[in-house]
Parts: sequence; C-alpha cells; structure tokens
Amino acid sequence: MRLAFVASHPDRRLKESQQELLFLAEMRARGVEVRLFRLEASAPPQQLELLDGQVPATVLPSDDASQPRRQRTSQALVAAVRDFRPQLLLFKGLGHAAHRAVADALHPCPIVLMADGYTRDPLLPRAALVLTEYPAQQQQAFAMHHARGRTLLMPRYFDATLATPPDPRPEARYAIVNVAHFHDARKNQTALFGLGQRHRICLVGGGAQLEARQAEAPPLVHFAGQRSADRVYGLLHQAKVMVHPSLQDGLPRAIVEGMACGLPVVAYAEIHPGIRHGETGLVVTPETLEAEVETLLADPARLQAMGEAARQDALAHHGPAALQRAARQFLTMLGQLGLD
Repeated sequence: MRLAFVASHPDRRLKESQQELLFLAEMRARGVEVRLFRLEASAPPQQLELLDGQVPATVLPSDDASQPRRQRTSQALVAAVRDFRPQLLLFKGLGHAAHRAVADALHPCPIVLMADGYTRDPLLPRAALVLTEYPAQQQQAFAMHHARGRTLLMPRYFDATLATPPDPRPEARYAIVNVAHFHDARKNQTALFGLGQRHRICLVGGGAQLEARQAEAPPLVHFAGQRSADRVYGLLHQAKVMVHPSLQDGLPRAIVEGMACGLPVVAYAEIHPGIRHGETGLVVTPETLEAEVETLLADPARLQAMGEAARQDALAHHGPAALQRAARQFLTMLGQLGLD
C-alpha cells in the first residue's frame, strides 16, 4: 500500500513532528510505502529524509502565503501527491483548503483524517477513519464515526529519556510551571498571575504577546522564553505542579510531557482531556483555580501521589511505544475495512 500523509502546519518545524514521524516510521517498517507531504507558507520545494532516514518527505510552498493558514492551497502539493499515486490519503488537521483540494483531485482515493484540536471539515463525511486526540472528542465531535468503530486514539509524543525524573529529585525551584506559546490570548497565562503574588512560577514559551505579559506579571513570575526540548524538560523537573489555564485546546503535548515528568496537571473543565480529577491532576473552573492549586501545593504527600500517577498514566498511554502500537492498530483497522 502507498500512503500519502499530508500536513498543512506552516508554523511548525518538521523535526518537531515526532508524533507523526514515529507513526509513519512504524507503518513503513511493516511494509507500507509512506511519504509525508508538508505544505509550508513560502518555503522552496525540498526533498527530505526525516527521522534518520526512516520517513521520506516532500515540502512544498502554498500558492499565496498571505492567505490565512487554513485557507491556503497549493497546486504544487496537489501535483506532487498525484504523482505519488497513493492508495490512501491521511490528512493531519481538519478544515484545511489544501487538503480538500488534494482529496478532490484524487477522488475516489480513500481518506483518513487526523484531528488537531479543530474538529470541523467538509471531508468528514467521506473519511473512512478519524484519528482523535482524546476519548471525549471521539464521543462528541466524531460521534457518527465512533459509533461505527471508525475512530482511533492517537497517543501524544514525549521524549522518554528526557522525561525520566532525576534520582534523587532536586528541591523544586518553582511551585508552578506552564508551557505554552504567547501568540494569542487563549493560552490565558495571566490567570496564573494571582498565584504569582505568593509562589514562584515559570512560564515557558515565546510569541508576539510575550513582552506585554512580562510587563504585567508580578515579580515571582519567571519567563523562560522559547527553549529547546532538553531545557523544557529540565524546567519541568524543577517544578511541583503544571497549571494549564488555556481557554481552548485539544490535548496539548505540554500536558503529556508534564505528566511524563511526574507532575500533576491542573486545567479547566472544558479542556481537561487526559486528566483524571483527583488522581493525575485537578479539573477546575476559573473561579476555583487559585484555591485548588493552593490546597494542592500545601499537601506534599498528595502532590507526590498525583505526580506518580500522572507519570504512570503518560507511560501507559503516550510516548514512542504507544505510537508504535497505534500504528499497528491503524493497519489492522485498515485491513478490516478492506483498505490495506
């Protein structure tokens, strides 16, 4: 089988897409001819060998980089995928015009959709399978496919080596850590500023609004900026709890990384996938956030128990081994549907 994996995420570097690359590498190791096609805003066409040569990739520019990300199209992308002659199209992300153009040009080639937080797409009725981020998303946003047994949970990637806590674990430098970008207000890091009056907080990430948030923050809030993966994990190991007050998210990789490092995670009820309240973290409301975090920080034994449970949960359901298992399950499902 030839599988074309098409992604339209121009603001992310290919080397950071470990989730997708490991998934594709496992399928290629099992005899599937795979190629990743990546739409960039305005990058020149490139042929790459990713993940130490395990995944071949083609990078192509959009026709008009000034268009909003989901509205960009690319004639070069359509032509390249057509030349590959795939027997299955796997699209990363929903609601992209470029994906619709490819699917229409190669119709009736079967398609599979991989959700990325966004859950609406005109291609959805045509999808043979939907790869989802968390169980509630399956049951709510993709209920029709889920009822027919046509959804599959996609594990999140984390670096198993970097996530291993130091032994012995050093005294925590920060009470709270948050890892998120500062490109828009939805990550809502300012919700932590009240706690920052009393506790040391580390905010990791960069973005256009970083300087504005720095100007507003109390002195105990430290802005680490954009960091390499090893530095991010190092900061996670120096904290007691991860608090993720985002107002809109799927299952952020940062949450899984925090859990893998042995941190309980506190998040709002609307976006709490992956957190078992009272076991691996806390599901709170904007009104109860500060009080719940204060109570947790004041109970070292509870912090430790939740952190250990969070790490075991991440190890069981996410990471490289889980992605390999998901790839094998995906191929089994394709066989059951007669698409192998």
